[in-house]
Amino acid sequence: MDSQVFCALIRRLDTGALQEVVRESLGQSLSACEAGDRRLMIELSQSAKQMAWECRDQAGQATASIHLGIALAQMNQFDTAIHACEWAKRTYHRNPARRQRHGEGMAAYGLGLIFQHHSTWLFRNQAKAIGHLRARATSHYQVSLSLLEQAAQHYASVGDTKQFLNLGETCRDIRHRIACQISIIYVDGAKYQLVPVEHADQTFPDPQPNADYHPILIGGDIGQEFGLSPGDGVLVRYPVQDDAIEHHLETHDGTVRAGLFQRDAQGKIRFPLPGADESKAGFVTAILKPTN
Repeated sequence: MDSQVFCALIRRLDTGALQEVVRESLGQSLSACEAGDRRLMIELSQSAKQMAWECRDQAGQATASIHLGIALAQMNQFDTAIHACEWAKRTYHRNPARRQRHGEGMAAYGLGLIFQHHSTWLFRNQAKAIGHLRARATSHYQVSLSLLEQAAQHYASVGDTKQFLNLGETCRDIRHRIACQISIIYVDGAKYQLVPVEHADQTFPDPQPNADYHPILIGGDIGQEFGLSPGDGVLVRYPVQDDAIEHHLETHDGTVRAGLFQRDAQGKIRFPLPGADESKAGFVTAILKPTN
């Protein structure tokens, strides 16, 4: 997942009522997030949480805990990241003030992002685990959406236009992520689980509106390039232009369907469109695993 998604969440947190010393430390943590320095972000968020505890600033502790969870998630320390965001969500929840639904909703949003990030990080042969993580991500997104809509109503009632618009943008992002939690598709009536590919198109599982997606069932020796089993396939996104090493592609019936596929220097695998200029290729977006 793009680190900018995590940074955007951090920027949209409500820090206006926090103790100044805590707010300054969290501002530095945001700068570390934007610079990609996760270790510094962990150090700063832990320091901010301690300062908030000393100041008896519960919202500050919870906000710092979200920073910490986001930093840990980007280092693939998923269990501790989930714990940090769940702690933040519980802390916000104990405060009945409507404004606190902002923080509680952002904590739930963070949990959704963490579960989604974890699902794309797993190796491609863990289809069942990935489906479970996506379901949990969607659940947290739905909770987040409800809470943030309550917070938005509060900001509207007190005339805080900036925060109202801020949460409106966040809610649109969340609705998009809920819509994009795709895990199952059907090809000629057969059901397939979508599994992320190592070195694959990093837009997965977020479909792009101006791209074409095509399922291709693969057979023959070429399947070894993807770690495929008999009956597996790939989901391909078109179009992309790039120079790459060329390889043959065969469909399940042994005939050449897409001509050549290409693997670039970063390990991304693409296909030329059938009958089209071979410089135009498509990204492999996911592996298709047959499922009941």
